[in-house]
Amino acid sequence: MSEYYLKKELYELFSKDPKILDFIEEGSLDGMWYWDLEHPEHGWMSQNFWKTFGYDPKKMKDPIPTWQDMIFKEDYDLVFEGTQKHLQDPKIPYSQLIRYKHRNGSTVWIRCRGIAIRDESGKPIRLLGAHNDVTDLMNTQIELENSYQKVEKLNKELEIKLKKETEKHSHYKADYETLFDAVPEAIFIHHIDPLSAVPSCFLDVNRSACVMTGMTKEKLLTLTPLDFRVEKNKEENVLEIAKEILKEGFSEEEERIIFPDGKELYILRSSVLRKERGEFIVYTTIKDITNQKLLEKKQREKEAIIVQQSRYAALGEMMGNIAHQWRQPLNTISLLWNKLLLHYENGSLDQKIMEKSAKKIERVTTEMSETIDSFRNFFIPNEEKKLFDLNDTVGKTFSIVKESLKGNKIEFIVKTNGELPVLGYENEFSQVLLSLIKNSKDAFLENKISSAFIEVIAKKEKNRAVITVSDNGGGIPEEVLKKIYDPYFTTKEEGKGIGEGLYMSKTIIEGSMGGKLYEKNTNRGVCFTIELPIQEKVRLGE
Repeated sequence: MSEYYLKKELYELFSKDPKILDFIEEGSLDGMWYWDLEHPEHGWMSQNFWKTFGYDPKKMKDPIPTWQDMIFKEDYDLVFEGTQKHLQDPKIPYSQLIRYKHRNGSTVWIRCRGIAIRDESGKPIRLLGAHNDVTDLMNTQIELENSYQKVEKLNKELEIKLKKETEKHSHYKADYETLFDAVPEAIFIHHIDPLSAVPSCFLDVNRSACVMTGMTKEKLLTLTPLDFRVEKNKEENVLEIAKEILKEGFSEEEERIIFPDGKELYILRSSVLRKERGEFIVYTTIKDITNQKLLEKKQREKEAIIVQQSRYAALGEMMGNIAHQWRQPLNTISLLWNKLLLHYENGSLDQKIMEKSAKKIERVTTEMSETIDSFRNFFIPNEEKKLFDLNDTVGKTFSIVKESLKGNKIEFIVKTNGELPVLGYENEFSQVLLSLIKNSKDAFLENKISSAFIEVIAKKEKNRAVITVSDNGGGIPEEVLKKIYDPYFTTKEEGKGIGEGLYMSKTIIEGSMGGKLYEKNTNRGVCFTIELPIQEKVRLGE
């Protein structure tokens, strides 16, 4: 009975309330549930919900008791606390990382998000939830943390043992070999010619080196570092590294290494040069960071999705800007056309008037075409970094929103001085500026600010370009400031934003362009500051 009426009721809500569908579409679901808060013993769980935990949905007759038995006891209080906060205040999102027991006894990590359905008085009467299975990600993270702790522990033990054995000076060789093979990082030792930088065959390798390469120690001792390519078709890079080691005495770098059998790994290589008995010897340790790189790749893919969501979220705003930009040119064309009709009716239409009007119409339509190009370029992400002038980009960005700001009686002040050449993604940087401007505009409208203004200042400070975007919109509450860069965090009403703008902006500035993005409240509003490294040795246009 409970499943039937709740399922039917939920499907009716889908057709009546688009916010419910929006909520579901924001997640990639591994399960969904719907709970009657007025009759807590009644709840409905989707088929994917039960399948995620290894159960047959057709056999689950009493979902609420079963759900309570499946959740970890340590997490139950957190779920209850999070639920209560969301029910009491709809501005507080319900989002929990919860552990469940799979039917086979294993642990399933779930990212659970929920939204309260409220009646006309605002009282919560239902709770709708969506599940995402993040078990693989959490297990990988736990494995990485455990591996790191083991490595740290082994390294500390190694330091202690080395110190003791050095002091004792007994059984040195045997103990050295034991410790040498116990190190989790691969170790390679070889001579290097001080004149040509050509390395010799390996003098020694430890057990971890054999495991990493899949080769025996005997085989490795017949090879040289030249047999390990840093990148495909770039063997000369090994000699460049050798020259750096001879010059500096030390070299450390993340690399993609290719072994003779074609096996590829991402590694962290650390090489130290020692002069022993008149010979130059290089000690190299290699740590396999392939899993870490794969996790970073997944994170970048996730960030790319959020950035694209932000672009789509800005589409409506852009359409409004196009309407503002085109209003005046369309009026101009209309006036010119009416003027031509008037000349025609009066019999005064001649070639001179036609040519003059045609030129004006051509100029106006060209401006309209350029406006479309500007808006279209905004939605085309840059595939690779290029050199661009921040001041020029600030001007282009202002041209996109100037009519919209003017229509809302918002003054836009720009202060720039000289070229500010930076290397990065121009369209993405423009998107950051548009996101900050939109936040200020929303604050003005929400707080009903009169004499509203946005001020953008771009200047050079030492070797960095500094851009500030400030307003008089009233600022951001201190308790909210620490959360504004979290993905999907928003203080706006439902349907007016999904909270990806500032997260996307920080990802672009700090993750993709090597800069900084931070904020502070002022006595009038809020000021966001962007810092980016200037390309000192390159001038634009050269």
